[in-house]
Amino acid sequence: MIGFQNDAPVVIFGMHRSGTTIVGDILQAHGVFSGAQQDVNGEAVLFQALNAWMFTTSGASWDNPAAMINLLRDTDCLELTDAYLRRILSGPLRGRYLGWSALMGQRSGLRKAYRTWGWKDPRNTFTLPIWENIYPNARYIYVERHGVDVAHSLVTRRHREMDGYRRKFDQYPFIYGMRMKRGGFSDSMRSSTMEHAFGIWEEYVAEGRAHVARLGPARVASVNFEDLCATPRDTVGKLLELLELGDAKQVKQDAIAKLKPERALAHRRDQELSKFAESHADRLNEPLAKSLHAHSQLAFS
Repeated sequence: MIGFQNDAPVVIFGMHRSGTTIVGDILQAHGVFSGAQQDVNGEAVLFQALNAWMFTTSGASWDNPAAMINLLRDTDCLELTDAYLRRILSGPLRGRYLGWSALMGQRSGLRKAYRTWGWKDPRNTFTLPIWENIYPNARYIYVERHGVDVAHSLVTRRHREMDGYRRKFDQYPFIYGMRMKRGGFSDSMRSSTMEHAFGIWEEYVAEGRAHVARLGPARVASVNFEDLCATPRDTVGKLLELLELGDAKQVKQDAIAKLKPERALAHRRDQELSKFAESHADRLNEPLAKSLHAHSQLAFS
């Protein structure tokens, strides 16, 4: 299924705005094939669509992921979901990942250019048990960033998004008055405040840390965003060793050049954000949200 070389993909997961994109970009620069068709965030559109489909069918959304438990607990739906995913991944639609020329049998170029394959998507954090069942030999990379910086990034993005919607609404009054709008005025109602955005981070981190503890260091590597910014060569070197792609001496400078050290612990330079961090210190260490996998009976064991 999908694998042009093997069925042991590298799956990247972790909270949105935590650095999964830069980690995916770095690995791709070092020989990890991440899909012929990707979106602006470097996510393979096929796996992105499959994760989105699973979220939708369970009643979840990226900022309200807990509803994924509805699917993970439902044996009948989970069995059909598993069969459906396997059919997609072994059928013609896998060309969206491999590329259509590779699908038609011209894979030698892929084999020469890339030593392994995989994909990144923050939603993997909650669909991971399903992918584990399909790819039992998969290896994982978990990315975590300070919760206050993540929450602030979400709130900032949401405010920017709302400003754009307001401008369009004022600029095109006749269009909005003549037809129904397909979507809402925000991609995330829950990202409107620091407290609510921080709650999203808690849910992802609780789930992510539970996966790390369960899978163990032989299967999953944990990447701290702050460490990545402070010591990129050492951090990336460890990842390359884990994936058998090289060592610290083989880290490509242009691959880590996009890292911005000032993004690490940025909240410390803001008085209000620093106060928020202090008042949430206990929750930063031990997220209040319970892990779906650690605290629930799943149909996949």
